[in-house]
Amino acid sequence: MHRPSPPPRPQACPQPCSDGTRRAEKPASRCISAERTATRAAPAPLLIALLLTAACVAAGNPAHAQTTNAAPLPISAAGARADLSEPRMKDIAMQLVSSAENSSLDWRAQYQYIEDIDDGRGYTAGIVGFCSGTGDMLMVVEDYTRRSPGNPLAKYLPALRKLYGSDSHAGLDPHFTSDWRKAAQDPAFRQSQDALRDSVYFNPAVQQAKQDGLRALGQFIYYDAMVMHGPGPDSSSFGGIRKKALRKAKPPALGGNEVDYLNAFLDARVAAMKTEEAHSDTSRVDTAQRVFLRKGNLDLQLPLQWKVYGDSFRIDAADGNPPPPAPPPQQGVDADGVQMLFPSATKGTTRRLGNQDPNTTRTIYLEKKQKAWPETAGVLRYWNTESYPLNYASGGSGWTMRLHLLAKEGEQYYTWKNQKGYLGSSADFKNQEFTVYLRVHQLLDAERAQLQMKIRGGSHSSGRPDAASTVMMTLGPAGGSRVARFAKELTHPDYDYVKLTPKFDASLTENSWIGLKFVSWNDPTSRLRVVNRLYLDTTPFDADGRPRNQWRLFSEYIDVEGQSTGKYSKLVRWAGPLSTLRVDGYQRIDFALPSVREILPPAP
Repeated sequence: MHRPSPPPRPQACPQPCSDGTRRAEKPASRCISAERTATRAAPAPLLIALLLTAACVAAGNPAHAQTTNAAPLPISAAGARADLSEPRMKDIAMQLVSSAENSSLDWRAQYQYIEDIDDGRGYTAGIVGFCSGTGDMLMVVEDYTRRSPGNPLAKYLPALRKLYGSDSHAGLDPHFTSDWRKAAQDPAFRQSQDALRDSVYFNPAVQQAKQDGLRALGQFIYYDAMVMHGPGPDSSSFGGIRKKALRKAKPPALGGNEVDYLNAFLDARVAAMKTEEAHSDTSRVDTAQRVFLRKGNLDLQLPLQWKVYGDSFRIDAADGNPPPPAPPPQQGVDADGVQMLFPSATKGTTRRLGNQDPNTTRTIYLEKKQKAWPETAGVLRYWNTESYPLNYASGGSGWTMRLHLLAKEGEQYYTWKNQKGYLGSSADFKNQEFTVYLRVHQLLDAERAQLQMKIRGGSHSSGRPDAASTVMMTLGPAGGSRVARFAKELTHPDYDYVKLTPKFDASLTENSWIGLKFVSWNDPTSRLRVVNRLYLDTTPFDADGRPRNQWRLFSEYIDVEGQSTGKYSKLVRWAGPLSTLRVDGYQRIDFALPSVREILPPAP
């Protein structure tokens, strides 16, 4: 898991604020300069940002005197046949970045994104993660208000001006998030987001790349680095990375070899990424940009095929104004045909077994390396496994099975007592829809028989008991006390159970399939509430083995800060690296189509 970022250090330049879900590559620091904050009412904040950015890039450029004042290179001198600023090429660049930031090529879906990711920057929103506590969200809303004075966000300008340097929501709640999503439907608002993205990140990166004589791939490599690291001159920002690369190789504008120089730049960037745990996964370089470079595709000619974080992507065509992505086979269903009850977050970690084998996957796996055997029923592919005997940490012995869905491999650094909005990394699961289909066979232990869906938590061990930090919803056999419960296990193995009243009759029944969805989200209007719901589909498959998607709300628990469940009164609103299905008391278990998705909290 990610180590915490180092403390913020003063910067002279704006830094990016990526949101904190799946790709969550936040820099160590970020600011809008003192000049900017002193002139919040100035008529042209985007111009100020552009000037600041130009100064930042220049500060980190040892060859600046040789390149800044030079006329643009002729195409033959630069060797370029494609320019990233061309509409079709710019769209390709946006898709490439989005594959790493959002696990999707649909970068336009980010306009409406907004969430407090508990990173000390207040709300994070929009296509590059504008933040209410850092000043650039204010700049976007100011620009939007000049374009459209009567917009739904204009009334928040006084509050946004007061929130610089704060993570407070004062003056924004309860309707700011819904108003942001409403504004995202307005072309003028999207234009304002585009304008800030271009002035601070895209245009400076492409301009510098052209001055260095780089073609489309090099221009994109600069832009992606600018988005992640910011345009500042320090060693972990774009200017410092470029400066280090220039010590190793010359760019084409200075007579060097383009491939050699780009390899030097990527080497310097990877080194900078590895200085911060939040950047330590370098696959966006290793299995994407270096793939294009090794193939000699310096013009980013299509088709493009690459991987990021193990996910595969491909672009076959781009026309500068591509149509929206094709809808799923059925409205509101995932690739398995399972209904998605809540919309997916545009940035966030997703885990879906799909056609993978749980015996070999590293992020969806059975505890104790238990073996799972594939089975089919019509078009349904499912897995059968055996429970294993254990001595419970809480006392006694029995039989259990645990299926884990892991957000990201690595260490867990925090517990519920010192969490930073997450336990392992900003890629952890937070607001989520956790789905699995289950069938149990051969009751062994009626006293312990139940299933638990555990979320937001981490590892369970006697050596580090506070690392558990989890909440859960349960379903048990009919007639028992475990049919419907909510529970906390912040310290292992100390459980608090709260008995819930089911909305309809259902239970865990031998030899019968049941679909389960544990949905949990932080209330967007209050930091003091989290909504936890268990949905069931009691006749989940049709005769051909396809999901019927007849989901009904079975039980609900509203977790409130200070409201005791017995041992604990701590509100569980952080993100955790593990979502776990646990089944106790049965010999054999069938499971199918497990998945976890980061979701957008519903509007109030």
